[in-house]
Amino acid sequence: MRKVTDMPPEYEYGSTGERMAYHRAKRGLSQKELADMFGISRQTINFYETGERSPTIENLVKIAKKLEVSTDYLLRLTNIASGDVDYMAIQKRLGLSKGAIDLLSVYAKAQEKKPSAHDSVRQKVLNALLDSDYFIEILEKLTHSVTSTKNKVHIDKLYNNLLADTLYNSLNTEDEPAEDGVLEEYDSIIHRENMVADVMLFKATEAFTAFARSLREVDFMDSIVGSFEKKDGDENGKS
Repeated sequence: MRKVTDMPPEYEYGSTGERMAYHRAKRGLSQKELADMFGISRQTINFYETGERSPTIENLVKIAKKLEVSTDYLLRLTNIASGDVDYMAIQKRLGLSKGAIDLLSVYAKAQEKKPSAHDSVRQKVLNALLDSDYFIEILEKLTHSVTSTKNKVHIDKLYNNLLADTLYNSLNTEDEPAEDGVLEEYDSIIHRENMVADVMLFKATEAFTAFARSLREVDFMDSIVGSFEKKDGDENGKS
């Protein structure tokens, strides 16, 4: 299974230069190689990528074409690198990344090619999840857990910096060290955010378990049985 950390960055919040640099490197091109294609200097490409200069419209169009991305993507008007209008429309409406759209498309396309009973059931489960209150609950709990983890990491850094400053001051200056109460307050916040992150993750797991159990309900199982019966009937009709 592909891990989130294995997914290539799409620079959803990156600058024009960062996006340009990423897709140039992705295609194995050096700054000089890209520059030579357009008769400009390597330094000019470097200026574009570092944000010291903005590319002319003419160069932007040429670079986008060579890197096989849209000018809208380089200008940060969309987060979909491809110029495919279908991708861009879906991304604009739903805010999904290209990877997410591709993954969902795999299941949709399976239905276009005489899907097996397993394919049909898989899509029914996917639709049931996206169409249920459980999906929103799982998403919200996971979001809360990630946010609390981010807060905890940030506060942890502040705590460590303050602790280091306190130790340095106590050894090298006559400045008064930070009050114990300040350090204790930071420690308390870190502990709280860590607890919230764990609780929200547990609640998300609970919600997903509840959704999985709901699939055993009669109405849903009847639709599953129907999928297999239809498949069997189609195969018998061919024989």
